[in-house]
Amino acid sequence: IRNPLASMSGSVQILRKTLETSGEEAELLDIMLRESRRLDRIIGDFLLFARPGRFRPGTADLVPVLRESLTLLRNSEELGSACTIETAFEDVPVMARVDVNMIRQVFWNLARNALKAMPAGGVLRVRAWNEGDGRVAISFADQGVGMEESDITLAFQPFHGRFREGTGLGLSVVFRIVQEHGGRIQIRSRVGEGTEVMVSLPSAAASGEA
Repeated sequence: IRNPLASMSGSVQILRKTLETSGEEAELLDIMLRESRRLDRIIGDFLLFARPGRFRPGTADLVPVLRESLTLLRNSEELGSACTIETAFEDVPVMARVDVNMIRQVFWNLARNALKAMPAGGVLRVRAWNEGDGRVAISFADQGVGMEESDITLAFQPFHGRFREGTGLGLSVVFRIVQEHGGRIQIRSRVGEGTEVMVSLPSAAASGEA
């Protein structure tokens, strides 16, 4: 599916640049591009859920990984004009033994979910710190619509998504990756007050790495 989809999307982008379109025609081309990107993300979620990649852990400082993911997010269509991202990182490295590509997917999914939960705008606060006792922590806290207790209980179940445009697989993928890293994930939320998702992972020192 992805190969013809990429051809279609590329063709529409070329037409959008070369044709002198305006009004309804330009809007239709923009819709085609936007929906093709959304379909590509849906396919990606299904592939991650059904066929996760090989786990290749290594020692990494999570702060640069977070900064890179948030920089991409700030420059994407995911970040609405009414939303901002704030960070609070320690001056010391936050070292963990992780598969960087997989953990980057965790950060991306959690940050995107937080932004979707703020349709009227708000601040996404991202923190990373050394918890002690051989663990590190990462937190994504939004000022969005919040969640009912029943939704929190089912949040990591496949196809139980809160957003109509999603697949309901994003948090399931996150849960699987965090578990594979020997980590834990927790959601704190109140309706109308926002949501905080915290991921706790074994530190590199706890894994026998310096």
